[in-house]
Amino acid sequence: MDSYSTNEALFGRRKVRFAYDLPIGVASLAKAIGASDPAQLIREHTLYPFFVALLEQRQRDEVLRAMLSDLKVHNKVLGRLSHVPRPEFLRFCPACDLANEANAGMRYWQRRHQLPTSLVCVEHRIPLRASSVTTSSGVQRYELVSEPQVQGSPLLPEMGEPSLERFLHLASVGYDLLDWQGKARPAFDPSLRTMVLETGYRRSPGHDDIDNVRLAREFRRDSADLIRLWPWLAKAVNTAGHYGWVTMHTTRDAPPSRVTFTYAVLRSYLQLKKSSFFFPAETRDWTGIHVDLSAVERRRRMESLTEKELKKLVSTTIDQILLEQPPVRALPTEIFRRSPAIAHAWRIDLGGQFRSLLTDRAESLDSFHLRVIRYALTEASRNDRTLSDSDLLHLLGKRTIDEVRKLRAVVERDGFGTDKPSFGARSLE
Repeated sequence: MDSYSTNEALFGRRKVRFAYDLPIGVASLAKAIGASDPAQLIREHTLYPFFVALLEQRQRDEVLRAMLSDLKVHNKVLGRLSHVPRPEFLRFCPACDLANEANAGMRYWQRRHQLPTSLVCVEHRIPLRASSVTTSSGVQRYELVSEPQVQGSPLLPEMGEPSLERFLHLASVGYDLLDWQGKARPAFDPSLRTMVLETGYRRSPGHDDIDNVRLAREFRRDSADLIRLWPWLAKAVNTAGHYGWVTMHTTRDAPPSRVTFTYAVLRSYLQLKKSSFFFPAETRDWTGIHVDLSAVERRRRMESLTEKELKKLVSTTIDQILLEQPPVRALPTEIFRRSPAIAHAWRIDLGGQFRSLLTDRAESLDSFHLRVIRYALTEASRNDRTLSDSDLLHLLGKRTIDEVRKLRAVVERDGFGTDKPSFGARSLE
């Protein structure tokens, strides 16, 4: 089935803008797959419990109703969260993938890995990896979760046990906020304000005034790795008393913050601080590490790229597509599907120059079919099978038998072993 037919079967309409974290139209989905309780589907298979954990009951019910129907959801929950890092690609743990395949017969995305607080797998104590599957709802398709589609960079560099322990603790706090599953607002005792006072950040003995400036200063001192990942965390509070994300959670007379991500970061820090955790300050090699950016930061960086840098980004993305097996055609939609940065450049390209670049770089049908034939013949030879021209014609479609024979002749002339070069998309020159 194509994407339109699948959308129609699952959601009752051909076009769907599907959010990875707080999807809408879940009632239609539940009916299509035979789930008796759509609300249970939301609570147990989406990130809803995490994002509403600090909301009042009325607000949580409003979000739930929106997810069951086709109403807007994110503006009801996220508020000022445009500065919170949103995973750009679905995340996975290689060890979990192998275990799930052995135990359940398949790989599948785990929602706890998609939390903004999850950079490591708590079970296996290793960094998660970014897949090639974007969380953007701009371009959508249905595909199997197979090993070639989940290759990606790690979310953290190699680090010693103390540093890793901090990320493990933060992920565990995120798990708690995801798994409370209560019908009433969960009471995460003690409150952050109480924890701040108990950890020693009083302005003076016997008073309940919090020294937010010292708290923010020590958080910045102890959080080099977190700030490297999320630079805006350094903007906690200043000496002029301006409210930052720290004071949003600790000020006595201010409305309590509903931002679950910053709540988890501060709660984890205070718990570690109270337990006399050692916060190491080490210089790390961040080469090859995937760093998620907030929507604001991603747009700012994208708009500052030069034309040469954009072309390099496109080339890198195309190279990744051409390495995937089974082959995927490097069309413009496939190129920007893999990169939120490229997708953003596509959206803001008023003059059309960037879109022309992607169109020019797109892989021709002949090049793609050559790669498909090479892949098919290589796989067949590994399994001591022979593919006829008719088999290849069925695989390619929209070709004549003579065209297939000509393409096959090219592949066989150049060889189709695993050590042979791939046919690629057009170069920039």
